Amino acid sequence: MAYRDTDRRKRKDRERFARRSEERRAAGLCPRCGRRAPAPGRSICAPCADKRNRASRARDARLRAEGKPRRDPLKSREYERERARHEREKRRAQRICSRCGKLPAVPDRASCEPCLAKRREADRARYAEAKARGAIYGGKDPDMKRCHARAASRKRERARREAGLCTRCGTRPPAEGGATCEPCRKARRAAEIEVYNRRRAAGQCVRCAGPAMDGGS
Repeated sequence: MAYRDTDRRKRKDRERFARRSEERRAAGLCPRCGRRAPAPGRSICAPCADKRNRASRARDARLRAEGKPRRDPLKSREYERERARHEREKRRAQRICSRCGKLPAVPDRASCEPCLAKRREADRARYAEAKARGAIYGGKDPDMKRCHARAASRKRERARREAGLCTRCGTRPPAEGGATCEPCRKARRAAEIEVYNRRRAAGQCVRCAGPAMDGGS
């Protein structure tokens, strides 16, 4: 029975095609023709793959002749993002590098050591180029970078506190009744005194560095 509602008919057709394809895959057959087994390493059989490739080449040639793009840029970008996301999830489940898919991932990381080294090198080059242009944080969003830095700092401080170490240096136990060790306390006090004296001498507020009230600090 034909549906008068076009959208409903298309939805039903898609559901029927998806159901038929799943039945053919479960039976070990090509989901397109349902007559032959898929080619090695492919999801469809060789004749169906050749037929699809010929149709794709003919469509691309027609679009080039008409001066049109091969694919909708927005749909193509969204498709590539979704495909890359599925590929990363698959590689993470296999405990291999989510970038190259060749080497085992570093423990507690998603990439292998060569890929991590390559990314660090690229980040340093990008940071240096942005710094030469006068851009802060390597040209990235300052608010985002500060937010990530604060989150990383909280995580590091929590780990050091649970390990019974100074939350500033992470190498010595904290002083009694505090969260930092005595050398870090002395260094912080010296820095605070230096900032206080510098701002007081410049007539600034010793807390926010704004203009101080007459005769006040």
